[in-house]
Amino acid sequence: MTLEDFLEANAQALNALKAELTSRARPALGFDLIEGGETGLMTSRAGGSVAWPVGRTLPLDRHGKAMHFLLQLNLAEFPALPDFPADGLLQVFLSNMVNEHAIIFRDGRFPREDRFPIVQGDGFALVYHPEGTPLVETAWERPKADYPITAEGYETTATALTLYSEEAMIPPDTNWHAQDIATKLHSLVQTHGDGGIDMYELTMHVFADSDPAGLQIGGYASPLQMDQRSVFEDARAYDRCVLNLTAFEGFDVPDMNFAILIGSGDLRARRFERSILIADTD
Repeated sequence: MTLEDFLEANAQALNALKAELTSRARPALGFDLIEGGETGLMTSRAGGSVAWPVGRTLPLDRHGKAMHFLLQLNLAEFPALPDFPADGLLQVFLSNMVNEHAIIFRDGRFPREDRFPIVQGDGFALVYHPEGTPLVETAWERPKADYPITAEGYETTATALTLYSEEAMIPPDTNWHAQDIATKLHSLVQTHGDGGIDMYELTMHVFADSDPAGLQIGGYASPLQMDQRSVFEDARAYDRCVLNLTAFEGFDVPDMNFAILIGSGDLRARRFERSILIADTD
């Protein structure tokens, strides 16, 4: 049986799965870096100095080491997302150790001895400054490491972030929120296929509208292979995606995906300090 034959023979069941995915769609905003774009203390940008309250210490990781200031988003510059603040500044800090927290299975087991997912203040920090918070330009020193996650000069050179997409995003097949759909799709193939169906092509057909942006707020996390919430049940309470990102110019962590998640109640209450970070690699 060819894929085309399978799609035709099971059109009703496949359309039902697609309809279920569509019903779960969430608004998502995709961003891109613009070289030469306007940057300022309060603009949306990657790198450069930090807009920070006077006298307040910049975030440290669990070892007491400084983190990289990765990016900030001025939420007033973009369309408001459900439950997100309509204004204020959202900032992301990452530790050099963050790439150590990707789930990597060894001999069919995951390493329980380490911390998964990453909690706030461990290897990352998500900081929200409400509109009107007094902030000043604050220099930061790029942490030293054998393999630093940001490029040389990142701490002094800012690159503008601009909105390039606004869409309803369905959960990707690797996301916990689509696991039941993926399971039903596999069952459909086992029941009505003859072993010759390319599951990758079929999955791409059903989940065709879930392609994420490289840097996105809202929508769904887009793990490359596995959502850590499928293993760590207590992390499933973090049901909203604040930000999903892969490597971009100046952020040098290739072949990895990072997603910052938060519970719906904490998002509405602006308790961004209660967020977690999941990471995986392909």
